[in-house]
Amino acid sequence: MFDLQSPEYSGIYDAIAKPSTQHDNPNEAEENCIEREEQEIEDDLDGEQEAFGFPIIEDEYARLYEEEASDEEEETDSEEDNADGARTTTTSAVNNIDLNGMKKVIAQASKGVIEATDASYRRLITQCEKFMHDKGFIPKDNFFFSPTPVADSAAFIVAWIMSECDNINLDGTAKSSNQVSSSYSHAQKMRAAATYGFGRIADLGSRPWEQIDSFDASGTRTWCWVGNPSVSEAVSRYMITLRKKKVRAGEVATSARAITPVRL
Repeated sequence: MFDLQSPEYSGIYDAIAKPSTQHDNPNEAEENCIEREEQEIEDDLDGEQEAFGFPIIEDEYARLYEEEASDEEEETDSEEDNADGARTTTTSAVNNIDLNGMKKVIAQASKGVIEATDASYRRLITQCEKFMHDKGFIPKDNFFFSPTPVADSAAFIVAWIMSECDNINLDGTAKSSNQVSSSYSHAQKMRAAATYGFGRIADLGSRPWEQIDSFDASGTRTWCWVGNPSVSEAVSRYMITLRKKKVRAGEVATSARAITPVRL
């Protein structure tokens, strides 16, 4: 079983651990650094959605609620003018706003790309699936890019990119001098393929990866992960860290904003 805190994966843990977990009593300078990094992560998450034409989900829901409010006003006016007071829309339409909103988000996530870009994404997705199986992260008969991703999916994406583009191994040890790491630009392409794989192929859209609680039939509280694992704080944190590392190493870094399908 995968354990992020085991020595075998300490490189991944260190790469995605929140700064607040690394400082017991951060001073003002450390707090400012943490705040700047959190803003960078937020910008990266927004950029990852925008890069594929995905709407920012909070903005999309705000727009949907504005439209619903406008529809309700028109409905009220219509009812006042209607002699028998018949409703022009049903209550179910209001109750379904979240579902309708999510369907619109998913529809945006399914937006087509050119054939060459799709082929490029799918090649990387195939490589990613092989990596997950070879590492034992995902059973051989299962797909990583599934409509129901495993809880550690974001960490697995980081592991995949780290293995190809970083100068350290998954356990945090330095790679040998004869191991050539791919560029930050390639890391962006790998992340873009992961976003595409979960967003379009698995039909999860651009909803950020988050843990939510629910209650089963017996009233027991349970937790589950929802959204697109590539649009996650963990992956964004790692990409930002990797870019800074590449800059320090003298690599000409591309923008920290997410790579777009056009650039592939």
